[in-house]
Amino acid sequence: MFGFVWETVKKKIVDPLVGLTDSPEKIALGVAIGLFVGLTPTVGLQMSAVVAFAALARAYNAFARRVFPSKSVPRRSALPELHFNIPAGVAMVWVTNPLTMVPMYYGMYLLGTLVMGMEALVSFAGFKAKWAEILGNPTLWAQIKASFVVLGEIAGPMFVGGVVLGLVCGAASYPLTKRIVVRHRRRRAAKLGLTYEEFARRLAVEFERENGGRDEPVATAALARPRRP
Repeated sequence: MFGFVWETVKKKIVDPLVGLTDSPEKIALGVAIGLFVGLTPTVGLQMSAVVAFAALARAYNAFARRVFPSKSVPRRSALPELHFNIPAGVAMVWVTNPLTMVPMYYGMYLLGTLVMGMEALVSFAGFKAKWAEILGNPTLWAQIKASFVVLGEIAGPMFVGGVVLGLVCGAASYPLTKRIVVRHRRRRAAKLGLTYEEFARRLAVEFERENGGRDEPVATAALARPRRP
């Protein structure tokens, strides 16, 4: 069972991530942001939230460039630019999906009650019944409106628990993702008879060609198949 789960995760998430041509830092930050968003109870709005994060990052970067026009040391230390891989972020929001949503959200609710010093008054069966009622609505907007009515007092602890879990998992995922991507690229470089730096420069050229010289990927949909430079 564990082997099947790992192979699925590796095929659907790990391999596409390490196959991206962006820098390890930007991929890792994309994963961290995507996990944070994916672990908040905002199902249906999560991909839009990642794109919104990207828009805010671009606005912030433009502001930083206006304040410090040159790439000087004071600018990098005072207002460092924020760039992350958008496809990586969008892919990671699917950590919550129709199969995992109910048990994960119930776990967030329990965590939220613990953080807020409240008593958990809803059982898993009762929580599942509430979500079934919400998902019974025909449109996403109707489901969102129904969630405020049906969940009632559950919504607050669930949101708090989701934010706490998202912050912890997002922060932990950054160094882990960066390490995985760097290790994969070192292996690829060795197989091609290149140094890591030479392989990184090759990927940077490919990334620039794929994205028309932009700092961030154009695509905001799910990850494409991993590339093998």
